[in-house]
Amino acid sequence: MRTIKCFDDLVAFVTSRPEPVYVRWTREDPKRDVRRGRSLNHQTGHYETGLSVERISPAPDDPAPRAYVVQQLFSYLALGGHPYLLTGEEVGTGSDGEPVLANPALVALLSPAVIAEARTLSWETGEVCRHDGRREVYTTGTYCCQCNSVIAR
Repeated sequence: MRTIKCFDDLVAFVTSRPEPVYVRWTREDPKRDVRRGRSLNHQTGHYETGLSVERISPAPDDPAPRAYVVQQLFSYLALGGHPYLLTGEEVGTGSDGEPVLANPALVALLSPAVIAEARTLSWETGEVCRHDGRREVYTTGTYCCQCNSVIAR
């Protein structure tokens, strides 16, 4: 299994693949997570029709692919665990509006160094809002859901 060890390699990996790449955070073994093939909706207690993920592949015409990758990488950071990359068939939308994948395939693991580097990059670009001692990544020009401040460069 490939392990991506730096942020630039992550961006190169997700932008070079012909199919969309997704990121998922898990507290368990990624192989087991993929084999199970579906996510538990913690609000309802029911299972989704597949695995809940976030698309990490930016659109081909995205003017800021690095910023998009950082934002998507951290979309579920608060859930804890460790991230991995996968591909699959989008079959629906989860309760949070996220894509849900059927037939997921594990394509790469991310080293802790990728996460540390992405945190540093996001803080340096001003796309982070601080509150309650945590760092959250947001798109510039949006509002922080916790403190309602406008995120600006």
